[in-house]
Amino acid sequence: MPSSIDQRAFIFVAVAVLLSLAPAGVLAEDAPKGPQREAPEAQLPGITIDRKNKTVDVEGKIILPLQADWLELLACMPKSREHESIISLAAKPSHIHGALLLIGLTPGKPLRAERVNEEWKYHAPHGPKVAVTVRYEKDGKTVEVGAHEWILDQKTKKPLADNIWLFTGSREHKLADGASVYVADIEGNILSLVNFGDEVLSRVTDKRGGQEGGGGNDAWGANSKVIPATGTKIVLRLTAVKEEEKKQEQK
Repeated sequence: MPSSIDQRAFIFVAVAVLLSLAPAGVLAEDAPKGPQREAPEAQLPGITIDRKNKTVDVEGKIILPLQADWLELLACMPKSREHESIISLAAKPSHIHGALLLIGLTPGKPLRAERVNEEWKYHAPHGPKVAVTVRYEKDGKTVEVGAHEWILDQKTKKPLADNIWLFTGSREHKLADGASVYVADIEGNILSLVNFGDEVLSRVTDKRGGQEGGGGNDAWGANSKVIPATGTKIVLRLTAVKEEEKKQEQK
């Protein structure tokens, strides 16, 4: 049975991490003045949060088969949509959401469908921009690449133009007992290429990416020639885009 979660749970996660960084009984803003040691990076299971540099690192591994013609996601959680993803991440989607809150981002919304009279109206996903890179070890050295280099446009056979995703924040589903669940924790959609309407991070959408009805699974393929072997351990780094940080600070 999945555990219920709502925005209060995210606040609880944030407070718990902040308390772990402060001296006993003291929050950061209440700490005594004077020489201070640099605060350690905050951590959640499978996640490292660097609030100073506005990054969230998530542990994972490559799950892509050698021949993967069609993709719907860059990353999913284990035992979900691994047959149509490149990466499986070792962290709950709701924890990734909470980590992005801790670096100062406020989620938007995934794709939404609304019935107007006899027609469906689709609202494109929106939210603060997040750059996505992948780090892994090769020949004793750390390699870091933009995630977009691993994804091919099936029409042009070229990699994606950029590595920017939107922090849409999935959505909540109310249960009969009044509790709510974070839908991405159930469905496993973390970083999507098409729109399921419940992913944590979405790509900027056009029609081929699934704005009309959430389809578009024929649009994207894996650039298998540049992706490490299946089973390779990786760290997916989510970085708040500078222009989005400024917008958040002005609110």
